Amino acid sequence: FFKGQQLFTKLACAQCHKITGADPAPSALHDHAHAGHSHGPSLTVGPDLTDVVKKHKGDAKVLLQEILEPSRNVEEKYRKVIFEMESGKFVTGNIVSEDKETVTVQTGPTADQQQKLTKKEIESRRPSPVSIMPAAILNPLDKEQILDLLAYLLATGKADHPAFQQQKK
Repeated sequence: FFKGQQLFTKLACAQCHKITGADPAPSALHDHAHAGHSHGPSLTVGPDLTDVVKKHKGDAKVLLQEILEPSRNVEEKYRKVIFEMESGKFVTGNIVSEDKETVTVQTGPTADQQQKLTKKEIESRRPSPVSIMPAAILNPLDKEQILDLLAYLLATGKADHPAFQQQKK
């Protein structure tokens, strides 16, 4: 359990995803008390992994495929939009709000990572075909680490999940 939990944190999964009802990581309790150096509250820019596990009925193979190919099935509410500005600059993120004159775009996982774009300056906009989740996120891991992470995700972050109980003979 703890190996999977550590990998979830180390790989920065928690920057974009949450697991509803997950047991808190021991270091998260310490970090929370010293959160003054953060750049604003973290926002969920990816799906709640509890919902993903439920949606796929706990199928480890499907979950692994989602991790290996994150751009394959991006839910619309998490799909990023690419804005090309008149200046030639590109801005990519989720639309937070939009009115007649402006579009506010969430460009990162914290609340202070928003940009207000003036519609007159937007040359074009299109949905991004690519997820912001790195496709090669599992590459540095060995087989055991991948299995630890998958077990943690399938257990939806709960140490008392049957997957982590010792077999008794």
